[in-house]
Amino acid sequence: MSTAEHVVIDASAVVELLGDFTYGQAVQERLRDTRIHAPAHLDAEVLSALGRLNRSRTIDATEVEVGLTRLTQFPVQRHGLDTLVLGAWARRADIRLLDALYVELATQLRVSLLTVDRKLARVCGIAEDLSASG
Repeated sequence: MSTAEHVVIDASAVVELLGDFTYGQAVQERLRDTRIHAPAHLDAEVLSALGRLNRSRTIDATEVEVGLTRLTQFPVQRHGLDTLVLGAWARRADIRLLDALYVELATQLRVSLLTVDRKLARVCGIAEDLSASG
């Protein structure tokens, strides 16, 4: 029996996966045989991103609803923010605070952070840029 790799995933990668956008396949392939973790605010960030895509007419309301349904079924362990906020705050000079929550969780778990956010991947040594493999 093999031990699954643990990873942290951010909202950018989840949106790509749920919407089957440009990097959705790369995200799906990378998640194979992994145990997925994320800060609890993941759901709010994905909701906000899907809402922006709907307002810009990139996706319609039905696609948002399908994505949100898939999100509720997504096999991710959500971690409370209380143990992450101080570490995230310490990263404020280099990283957007909401992104810093993902970085802090990955740091605490000593695992990779999966993202399609190129800027985050550039400034964060533990981030794996899945947009580079899509």
